[in-house]
Amino acid sequence: MVKTPIYRHSGTYAQEHDELKKYFASHNAHMACKEAIGQAIADHHRNNILSRDAAKEVIAEFGIDRTLYVLAATIRAKDSDGRIDQDNKAWARAFPLVEDMDTHGRDRTMELEIYRSHPGLIDIFAHMVRDEASLSLPIYRGTYDLAKETGELAEYRMSRRVNLLCQEEIDDAVSAGWDGMHVAPDAVKAVLERFGPERVAYVLANTVQQKEWEDRFSGANVSWAKTVPLFVPPEKRAYCTARSHPAKLDEFITVARKEMLQMEQECGQPAKRRSVRKKLQKQPDAPAAPSVPGKSKSKGQER
Repeated sequence: MVKTPIYRHSGTYAQEHDELKKYFASHNAHMACKEAIGQAIADHHRNNILSRDAAKEVIAEFGIDRTLYVLAATIRAKDSDGRIDQDNKAWARAFPLVEDMDTHGRDRTMELEIYRSHPGLIDIFAHMVRDEASLSLPIYRGTYDLAKETGELAEYRMSRRVNLLCQEEIDDAVSAGWDGMHVAPDAVKAVLERFGPERVAYVLANTVQQKEWEDRFSGANVSWAKTVPLFVPPEKRAYCTARSHPAKLDEFITVARKEMLQMEQECGQPAKRRSVRKKLQKQPDAPAAPSVPGKSKSKGQER
């Protein structure tokens, strides 16, 4: 299903252009994705909590684009439902859905509406999927007032959500990767791969600055944290402060800084998002990436 492309035209267009096979393959994949979302919500809703594994499971099977498409169609169909928040409704209204009218004047896109799940859980699921889709976006470099003035509140809010998700996964990585003495480098690498060095550095530096009274952070890490630009006043950054034990977190920061430095050296430029890194690796001035047997040197790596 993940390899089935989304057909971006109506059934009428497909019939006129002899593309009904592509149209029905896409529509059937949409319908299967709709059912999978409902099942994932049912499977991963426990003790009034919906696990993020629900979103990851559906995305892995159907891809981020199709999952977003089905959710946008569902939320647009539920526009009058107060259990869907306004942010998701505004996103769904702006999402480029195909108007697919049948011979009876009904839009077949509305067949994708998810009925079997509670609208409140669909709302949470939609936020989770949108978070996953936004992992590679840059950090919003401004305040709420600036975002409001420039009409970028959606970007501001999404950046805050991803910052918070990054903080939560840093805490999870510290807990899961701690062996009693050190944090596993693979746990650090996983967070860097998922969120990119710029966002990880932002959350870690913010945590150290928010806890300036904490003497269990090393002097080197405290000095490093002061060099990371954080864009907004400290009182506006408290929401993405890591909660891990300071000594364990200090170890995580030390390992993360080493990994980020290595990424920077590989790129020949300051490490930011992975998408930027990939672009830089293709620049003539950047050092060549290590060759991998059986793979083209022109291939790079994704926020």
